[in-house]
Amino acid sequence: MNTNYQSIFGFTIGPIYEMMRSAKKTRELWFSSYFFSWYAKLFCDKLTSDYKLILPIIDKIKLPKRPRAGFYPDHIIGYSSKPVEDTKKELEDWANQITNDFAKWIDELITIEKLPKMGGSKSVLEIINAYLQTSIVVINKDGINDDLTALNTIEDLLFACEKNRNYSLGENKQTCYRCKSLSSVVKVEETFDKPDKEYNLCPLCFFKLRAHKSTELLKLVNFRKKKPYPPIAYITTKDLHEIKEYVDINKKLFTGEAEDLEKKYFKRHVNGKEVCDLKTHHKYLAIVYADGDDLGKILSQKKNPSLLSKKLSEFSIEAYKIGAKYGVEPIYLGGDDLLVFMPVVYKERTIFDYIIELQKLYTKIVTIDELTPSISFGVGITYYKYPLSIALDDTRDLLFITAKNIPGKNSLVLQLTQHSGAKTRINFSFSDYTITIFNKFLTEVLQSEKSGKKIHPHAVHHKLSYFKTLLTNVNNVEQIHEFFFNQFNEPIHKTMDGLTIVKTLLIENISSKNDKGETILYPKKELEKGFKNFLGQIKFIKFLIGE
Repeated sequence: MNTNYQSIFGFTIGPIYEMMRSAKKTRELWFSSYFFSWYAKLFCDKLTSDYKLILPIIDKIKLPKRPRAGFYPDHIIGYSSKPVEDTKKELEDWANQITNDFAKWIDELITIEKLPKMGGSKSVLEIINAYLQTSIVVINKDGINDDLTALNTIEDLLFACEKNRNYSLGENKQTCYRCKSLSSVVKVEETFDKPDKEYNLCPLCFFKLRAHKSTELLKLVNFRKKKPYPPIAYITTKDLHEIKEYVDINKKLFTGEAEDLEKKYFKRHVNGKEVCDLKTHHKYLAIVYADGDDLGKILSQKKNPSLLSKKLSEFSIEAYKIGAKYGVEPIYLGGDDLLVFMPVVYKERTIFDYIIELQKLYTKIVTIDELTPSISFGVGITYYKYPLSIALDDTRDLLFITAKNIPGKNSLVLQLTQHSGAKTRINFSFSDYTITIFNKFLTEVLQSEKSGKKIHPHAVHHKLSYFKTLLTNVNNVEQIHEFFFNQFNEPIHKTMDGLTIVKTLLIENISSKNDKGETILYPKKELEKGFKNFLGQIKFIKFLIGE
């Protein structure tokens, strides 16, 4: 490796999130994300011995073969042994070549499908070049003597480029039906809103919709029977896929031939009795966003961007592997940045089992010496017919507007949006035991439902809500114990083990430990917030078991 570096370069491509927002199908959203990671990978692959990367540092040997998710971030930063102008020209030539090749893919796909092209003034390549914002910055290395200074300097320049992006939009009647932004180039017959009608699509919306028919893309990704990403209803019912009686309906859900989740499709006979395996949670999709907290602090103390980048890459690869245990369908796993779709429950494991394991994995892998990192999550659980773009926006806000603004971060904010429109929001901090207690209770409730044993009263949520004023004006923990003793003192209650953990969960939400290890209730306003959060946790469990 040449170490006589003359310049420092940075590369970014976008707009990632804007491209994802126009998606109405899961496969479109998947491709929107995968495209940018694929683009960054090709760019990295072109770097020769004249270049040294600071970010990303990815062990290609450890990457899954033909992964179904993107692992490359949208920022690439490193050194070049060539002068500034020579480096910039070479990098721009590579970027142009990748863009040209992509435009050829789209033209070939239009030809293969024998679709009518629009007679507009702009070609596929012109539209792509006008929309994709590839920013390349190169500066002289003089005066920059360490990786951290190089990284911070280039990052500031790349962020400035991203803030000043501008786009060339569509033209009158030829504007794309899908994104409402770019010029259309092809007519496609697709059942968006009305069947048997042709729609004008721009190059990117067309390719997002038909990416699974590209032979070039098929070579790169491990598609299931030439499908890039399963529909929502197929993901939410993964828990039922191994039941032989539902093989036919599962196939129809996967191909899109069936879109509705109706009980009549999920009935079978067990021991002479007809049972329906379709539960409430099978009609809800979980979207998980995650992002590492305050990585700049770790960098400022350790001053080793390459080590941190390597650890983040290792985390994303391991996160990809554990996803199979929870029925996860990955969208993007780029270091500390993660986006996945998954069922709420899969093989008796819940979304909370997944998040807890992921948080522990992140802490284990990314810890550098004594510096323990943290990661925050935004989780949106929405009805399977809820608009995908809105669900994505809502979940992103849960992470970056809510979770990231909780003191200390290191948190999970989850919002359940029910079919009726009712919203329930709960949050947890990984710094205390509340999420562990909650998940233990959740697991026990699900197991009890399966066995038929009742571990808590059916109306426990309503009773505790009814006594909200009383329970938010208690002075000490002993009064909580007395309340439970007086309100749940029927003989049947003595058989319900879950009442003890309900009480423990309540106390955990409204109190903390002092230096002596004593349990002290929060001040009035904080106690009320904790009680509201507790009721949301119980309500979520009720939702999960269909009450």
